[in-house]
Amino acid sequence: MLEWILLIKVVTTLIVVIGLSFIAENSSTRIAGILSGYPAGMAIVIFY
Repeated sequence: MLEWILLIKVVTTLIVVIGLSFIAENSSTRIAGILSGYPAGMAIVIFY
């Protein structure tokens, strides 16, 4: 059970980071910075 929780946390973090880098490449770094500043950071903290 503990292994599954760790795996889910790692996968979630990877998806968030890759998603933000995709947004930064396709739009602007300012938008990616705003998105990573509060919502994504808080989502990761709350998930952990």
